[in-house]
Amino acid sequence: MWSTYNFSWFISFNVRISFSKQSNIGSVGARFTADLVLTNDFNHSH
Repeated sequence: MWSTYNFSWFISFNVRISFSKQSNIGSVGARFTADLVLTNDFNHSH
């Protein structure tokens, strides 16, 4: 079943990849943002 968590993970994953292709700094920023969003969504959905 597709939930907000799964959808957010999919979006965050794509964002992380696109940022990592630009620069190392962008990769770190994207990873931090993605992990923050994932943790927040995961806590709300469980």
